[in-house]
Amino acid sequence: MDLQKAWKAHQAEKFSQPKINKDMILQAIQQDSSSTMDELKTNLFMKLMWVVLFTVSTLVFMLVNLDRTELLLILLFPLLYFLSGLIVLGWQYQQLRNSMDFSKEPLTFMKNFDRALHRALQFETISGLIFYPMAAITGFCIAKHFKGVGLAEIFQDAHSLKIMLIAVLVLTPLAHFAAKAMNKKAFGSTTKRLKENIRKLDELN
Repeated sequence: MDLQKAWKAHQAEKFSQPKINKDMILQAIQQDSSSTMDELKTNLFMKLMWVVLFTVSTLVFMLVNLDRTELLLILLFPLLYFLSGLIVLGWQYQQLRNSMDFSKEPLTFMKNFDRALHRALQFETISGLIFYPMAAITGFCIAKHFKGVGLAEIFQDAHSLKIMLIAVLVLTPLAHFAAKAMNKKAFGSTTKRLKENIRKLDELN
């Protein structure tokens, strides 16, 4: 059943056929919400897979360069960051899956799902503000390392510190807004549809 048509029919006829229309609307909302939540869950899973890819790539790069002590030290912080993010985001993804408990009243588990998704995206936004500066500094240090410049020399050189500071100040807001735009594209309209279905269920109840 088309949800929009069913909702319009409910709005037009709710006083003449309240019971029939309510049952129709509940069924339509639940069907639409189920597909909506599956889509959102899949999008979050793709984010989790990107974290897995970054974690494995960093670890492989470190293993290939075991003879470069300073490079391993540079990459240690990104690796710990990715591992922490993998654990937290993996736990939040599991929470999202657990919130899809169809044995509960539909409005309850839909709200639980919406809250779990919001927490996961909020975590990504906050952790990103840590990652972007770290990525800028790490990238600069790796480039310098392969040119034969040591870590102590990098952090004692005023010019290098100035470049890293500029890179952080420029790249962090750009990356932050780019990530927000990507999240809006991946989650925005679908999340809005879920919230609209929650509102409609609230109204029906």
